[in-house]
Amino acid sequence: QMDLPYCFIRPSFFMQNISGVHAFEIKHFDRIVVPVKKALTSFIDAEDIGEITAKILSEPEKHQNAGYSITGPEAISYDEAAIILTEELSRTITYADPKPKQAKRYWIDIRGLDKEYATVMAMLYMMTRLGTAKKVTNVFENVVGKKPQDFRQFVKRNLDVWR
Repeated sequence: QMDLPYCFIRPSFFMQNISGVHAFEIKHFDRIVVPVKKALTSFIDAEDIGEITAKILSEPEKHQNAGYSITGPEAISYDEAAIILTEELSRTITYADPKPKQAKRYWIDIRGLDKEYATVMAMLYMMTRLGTAKKVTNVFENVVGKKPQDFRQFVKRNLDVWR
C-alpha cells in the first residue's frame, strides 16, 4: 500500500449548470427547468473551485490528507434564482418546477440530451429535492481568505449567455 498524500475537494452544484445545460430554456423560454420543488442549493462558481484548488496546490503541506466540502456563500431556491435572473436580465424568468419524470423525458426527447447524462442529472436533482444540496460551508473563505462569489455576482458576469 502506498501512502500518497491527498486532499479531496467536494464542490456543491456549479453555478455554471445555469449558464450551461440549463441556459437554453432561460434564453429561449424564460424558464428554469429543474425538478427540485422548493429545495435549496448552495451553488458555487467554478472559478471559485479553481481558485481554492490552486491555493491548495500551492501550499500542499497545509492541506495534506484533508477533505473540503466547498459551497457558495448562500443556499437559494430555484424560485430565488429566477428572481435574480429576472432582476438582472430585466425580463421575467420563472421556475418551471416540473415533476422528475417530466423533466427527464423533456431533457431526452425534446432537448436531445444523452440518456445517460439525463439519468445522472435526474439522480442529482432527486438528491437535491430531498434536501442534500442546502448545506453552506465557510471552507472557501477559511482557505482562500475571502468570500466565494454569490449567485447574483455570477449572473451579472454572464448576462450574455441568457440574452
